[in-house]
Amino acid sequence: MLEFPQPGIKFNFTILPQSDHRGPSTPCDAHCRVAWRAEHGSEYDFTGICGRSSETDLDTLESEILSRPGATIFKRFEHQFFKGLSVVSRDESIASLLEIAGVDQAWQAGNVILDIPEVSTTLKAAQDQPEGEDVPSASTYDLHHFTGVDKVHSGGILGEGVKVAVIDTGIFYKHPALGGGYGPGFKVAGGYDLVGGGYPTAPINPDNDPYPETRDPELYQNDHGTHVAGIIAGKSDWFTGVAPEATLLSYKVFGHTNVGDEEVFIDAFLKAYDDGADIISASIGSPGGFSDNAWATVASTLVDQGMVVIVAAGNSGRSGPFLTDTGASGKNVIAVAAIEAPHKPGDFHVTTKFPNGSGGTKDVIMPMMTNSDPAAFAQANGLPIWSLGRGFTACDELPSDVPNLGSSVVLVSQADCPYGTKVKNLVAKNAQYILFYNDNKSAAPLNLVDPNGGKPTHFTNWGTLYDLDVKPSVAAYGGHIWSTAFDWPGQGDFVPNWKCFGGTSFATPYVAGIAALWISRYGGRSVHGPGFAKELANRIISSGRTVSWGLPVQDDDAPNPHVPPATALAPVSQIGSGLIDAWKILTYTTSLNFEAFALNDTAHFRPKHSIQIKNGAQEAVTYSFGHQPLTAYEARGPQALFIAAYNQLKTIDLEAEVALPGEITLGAGETATVEFTFTRPVYADEFKMPCYSGKVLVKSSVDEELAVPYFGVAFDLKEQFPLMLVPGTPTVESLGAISNYTFEWFDKTYTTPQLAVELLYGTRELRFDFFEDGWTESNWVYPPVVGQNGYIGSALDNWEVLTRQTPTHRYKFPMTNYARSPTRAVEDFTSRFFSWQGEFTDGSWIQPGTYKIRVAALRPFGDPCQTEDWDVWNAPPMVVKFAEPIEEEEP
Repeated sequence: MLEFPQPGIKFNFTILPQSDHRGPSTPCDAHCRVAWRAEHGSEYDFTGICGRSSETDLDTLESEILSRPGATIFKRFEHQFFKGLSVVSRDESIASLLEIAGVDQAWQAGNVILDIPEVSTTLKAAQDQPEGEDVPSASTYDLHHFTGVDKVHSGGILGEGVKVAVIDTGIFYKHPALGGGYGPGFKVAGGYDLVGGGYPTAPINPDNDPYPETRDPELYQNDHGTHVAGIIAGKSDWFTGVAPEATLLSYKVFGHTNVGDEEVFIDAFLKAYDDGADIISASIGSPGGFSDNAWATVASTLVDQGMVVIVAAGNSGRSGPFLTDTGASGKNVIAVAAIEAPHKPGDFHVTTKFPNGSGGTKDVIMPMMTNSDPAAFAQANGLPIWSLGRGFTACDELPSDVPNLGSSVVLVSQADCPYGTKVKNLVAKNAQYILFYNDNKSAAPLNLVDPNGGKPTHFTNWGTLYDLDVKPSVAAYGGHIWSTAFDWPGQGDFVPNWKCFGGTSFATPYVAGIAALWISRYGGRSVHGPGFAKELANRIISSGRTVSWGLPVQDDDAPNPHVPPATALAPVSQIGSGLIDAWKILTYTTSLNFEAFALNDTAHFRPKHSIQIKNGAQEAVTYSFGHQPLTAYEARGPQALFIAAYNQLKTIDLEAEVALPGEITLGAGETATVEFTFTRPVYADEFKMPCYSGKVLVKSSVDEELAVPYFGVAFDLKEQFPLMLVPGTPTVESLGAISNYTFEWFDKTYTTPQLAVELLYGTRELRFDFFEDGWTESNWVYPPVVGQNGYIGSALDNWEVLTRQTPTHRYKFPMTNYARSPTRAVEDFTSRFFSWQGEFTDGSWIQPGTYKIRVAALRPFGDPCQTEDWDVWNAPPMVVKFAEPIEEEEP
């Protein structure tokens, strides 16, 4: 091992000019190692978190690691389902950790980012509220009648007895709608602050109080967890959460920023299990797309033990398909997409007159809702209200003598027909502003409704996973969601507030609330055993209702050249099975058990899939089967090799054929397995990456209908990505000269070279390796071993913002399970920068000489042993030499 340079010594290196060149495809030589899968490990391994085998004592493993120079332990996991250590070390690497006796798996520990929500409106808890006996009932703001939650509530099922763990920024439990206190007997009954207020720039300082601590008014994520908590279980005189009687456990995993460590989230998940939580709701993530990262592995393990795990799909939908977040990628983890809410509360009121029951009238002040921009609706100020009379529904075409309604606010009853029908008839008369009211006094008396509500949001992440497994799972309302929040007045404690946020973060707790209603009614893992969580996940997924294709992003830099037809239906890769239906989940007697219908690509096509049907009714039920194709699209956009942005997706006519089973009849309590055989569709231009999806329908003689989503692609994924690195990248950038750099580790005057990498698709492994001069691709051996076959070492990256408790933590190559870059059409920064200061992952340093640099990304389904399965950028030769000594001036 080479020694650390002595103080005062500098190195120069020069990159010789050379055009971009991809190495030749040559067969792996006879010494190629095929044993990519470790004997007792996972198929692909990471550095940072290592898990021990069941035969190895964790104390022994920790002692072995701490005996190595510079190694420290960031976090220790000693749980019945996950035992391991988070290791911070200058010298250790993937290979060295896996060589330790008893280590099963090793992962590169990563950061997790909390997306800042879209903030729409706010309403002070103690201000701007209607007063007096004329205030409408508590149901004023209500999305529940769109999902069936209202009918479940009417049956007295409110989530009592269920514990929901909220993994987030902490909960402002002093909010009146969240119980006003903390501990046993309160709505927020327990939890833990895993990091403290100063984290990540200050050492971790955990305690038993998950109260938010950050008081920066610009950080909207401060009340992120509080907003999530209200959606699940908030309750006031005018607001009702999905499961208002559920108990919340709060696990605070963020400090004063929106960046956290993956190990902290793993720890929070394990604590939630130990504390008896029935459900985990985690509205957090970072770019992922592989189901076997450390966090996803732990989440999947907890699902196998009966815990329902629900994670947000992510908010990068503008960048188009194949962008699923880390935690949401786990097997049997429910990944939640977002749909625009039909109603959004605005920060204004309407005053109108209603009969007082004595022949006169009385003024009634009603808080209004809209999921249009409140500023836009403010343009209606002063316009006359127009109606054909009380009870006017607009369900039929309006009479010819109805005037132009463009300069009026139209008052319409909610009764008798869908909103879409009413809006269509009113828009024919140029209506722009519509007030819907409800004659049913037990429901919301008056709502403002956006006709575009009920469609997928523009920000919801598109799947699927990079191995084409099906994600997201299901969708809930996540655009313009009203819930509990707080403000900081500049001194003292927080004050209660209400805010309207948007994001998959707020669709996720809605699904968690529905899961709580089911467990409240039928019991959880303590009643049904470990298999229960997967069964409930299938029940939730199969309830999904099909919705229309989402609207284009109006403020997007990428105009939509292909406007979808009005009949287009949102695909599985955007919203999973569709909008969740609580009534189906809670009341249907039919249940389906299935694995994901991932048809995969043309080279790995899986034609046969099955569903186990159970008849839970007290009578015989006959089942028939159907097929609903959803709208297909081309995933590759107009910019040559790049995946399309959301606005660039072109819808196409493409669907799979499905051989359906015949009708079956099941007696009470009986189960049967039915099989479906798919025929893959053929598309003329596979380069366009055609993607298709749909649902298999299960219909019963007792008027129940459930659906299982499927997804496939009509191309060979590996063949479509001979290039993984965007042409023209990587590039070498610096604040100094482009080809000459000076390393000085002591006075910080060096000009650091930065490698800018941009990926077309997610890769299992991204390498940045150094070889002896003269090395060629025909010499490739996997995995490379330092000192053998010309391999010098792999680079150590210094670019990332450090969040560990020691400055020695850096990201080390190779990097595995690496997500694709954002789409250039909608993002200003699409490259990932890696800063190298001459250090290798084993702690050694570059020495004078000439080197061959190999930057490479493994292609989809690629064999790392085969050189043709890598996309390789062969950099120009690099010359390293000692710099001339610098004479210091006399003081």
